Amino acid sequence: MLLARPVPLVAMILLGMIWMSAAHAQTTSIGVTLDWWKLDEDMLTFVCLPEQSPEWCADARAGVRPPPPPPPPALEQDRRRGRGGPPPPPPPPPKSVDDETWQNLLAELTRRRPRPEDIITLERRGFEDKDPTAFEMLGYAYAAGWGRPKDLALGYQYYGLALVRGRTEARTNLDELWRFLSDDEQQFIQFRFQRAFPRP
Repeated sequence: MLLARPVPLVAMILLGMIWMSAAHAQTTSIGVTLDWWKLDEDMLTFVCLPEQSPEWCADARAGVRPPPPPPPPALEQDRRRGRGGPPPPPPPPPKSVDDETWQNLLAELTRRRPRPEDIITLERRGFEDKDPTAFEMLGYAYAAGWGRPKDLALGYQYYGLALVRGRTEARTNLDELWRFLSDDEQQFIQFRFQRAFPRP
């Protein structure tokens, strides 16, 4: 009889560990590989808000940026020549995921599931290049278990980011997923989006 008593306690501990793991899943899976200095302030808030956020969030909060890349050689030559008139405007920064790579990936993903490196590319294209389609695809990957462990709460958040970035088609999936989230998940998601994207 003495051996029978600890069983419920062990079961409760295991269930608690599973619940904690599920509750923190969405806080440890977003933005780990991003270049934070390429993110807007609202996206920085979104990624760094949870307690278990990427390690780079400490640098982001402190404003510790990496040194800027050197200017292109042609601009250096123009400065040395001392040409008259104002200098030409600097070119826009290159995209983290260039358009050719992005289109090739979209074509590839019509034929196969995303791989881990594809998920990183989708995150970079979404967060750093502000592409709502990337967020929508991440939402589907997690909500449907398409090449990723199924995580409805995480899928909902990516669909939410797609909507924030202007992908209105994501609203249907958001409404559908919301019904399957726990109260804790709903409260966390509402808090996270309200803090990152406050309404005027």
